[in-house]
Amino acid sequence: MRCKVAILPAVGEQYVIEEVELAELKPGEARVQMKTCSICHSDLHSQMGEHGHFDGSATGGHEATGVVTEVGSEVTYVKPGDRVICCLIKAGCGRCYECLMGRPYMCLTNGPQQFKTPGPYTRDNGDVPIQLPGAFTGFAEYANVSENNLIKLDDDIPYEVGSIISCAVISGFIGLMHRACVKPFESLVVVGCGGVGMSAIQGGRFVGAFPVVAVDIDDGKLVRAKEFGATHTVNPKTTDAAAAVKDICNPLGADHAIVCVAGPGIKRQALDMLHPTGRLTCIGHGTYEAEMLTDFSAMDFFSGRTLTGSGMGATLIRLDIPRLMALYRHGILKVDEMIDGRYPWEQINEANDSAIHGGVLKNVLVFD
Repeated sequence: MRCKVAILPAVGEQYVIEEVELAELKPGEARVQMKTCSICHSDLHSQMGEHGHFDGSATGGHEATGVVTEVGSEVTYVKPGDRVICCLIKAGCGRCYECLMGRPYMCLTNGPQQFKTPGPYTRDNGDVPIQLPGAFTGFAEYANVSENNLIKLDDDIPYEVGSIISCAVISGFIGLMHRACVKPFESLVVVGCGGVGMSAIQGGRFVGAFPVVAVDIDDGKLVRAKEFGATHTVNPKTTDAAAAVKDICNPLGADHAIVCVAGPGIKRQALDMLHPTGRLTCIGHGTYEAEMLTDFSAMDFFSGRTLTGSGMGATLIRLDIPRLMALYRHGILKVDEMIDGRYPWEQINEANDSAIHGGVLKNVLVFD
């Protein structure tokens, strides 16, 4: 079928809207008519080649929601008319070793997430763009999505809320619980107060962490961080962040630091804020090469510190996302408050520019 999609002609360029041919569904796939797709900073990094260089054209977008219009053979979870969230994390097969061990996001049957996967769109010149997110394309009128990447969206949850939950919220909120393993009364520092950071702050408030310290160089975001649950704020541009955190939490440092922005230097700063037995959880990242920790020593961990990472929260998507929808429904999870801009999806470049330079938390592309 013919549909419109945002095409990135080459790394670092702006998106252009083109009408293309969308391939027939493969077994296990569903066709989704997009309703919303929020802008993730991972999209912006990928566009600039900061998650790895690529040649040729590409498509992007992954914080997506929509309506199933058609299903391929072997699809059993969804049917036409279902409202769905599209998520890069997979539900898993439920049968392989990783699934049985409680790690369906590492499902052996469905395989790992692949960057630079050729997409299902063919341009009029015969070019087949890669999909930067790998699993599907959110910046398009229609997408072919494996049912393993779909979660049903409750009828009372707005599409735009589902978009933000699909990545930003699970990365911060669920990552705090599954990977950082923050406990009640443990002190928490969240470095980087974008959509993921604000979600981690909310997760800290939900599990009973105290104090919850927001760290960012944008004073406006620090003001907003208190609305999401931060008890204290620190701006590294105007103060010694490590000393300030120790004054707030404990003379020896905080129990947890969660880093939601890229850069090895920031990870080093966060480590300096930690208690000798604290845990550093890394979420924000650049390329493999750009994140080499050359300023760390094994001696930094001899006292019992731990360093771990979190890829989209190690989320169990069909368990955790319905729980998050319930928290939103009851006013416990703030998502609407993250949305700073809503754009017709054809204005993707304006939405991206605003996300880069406008100090916003989340911009959402709307397809209706």
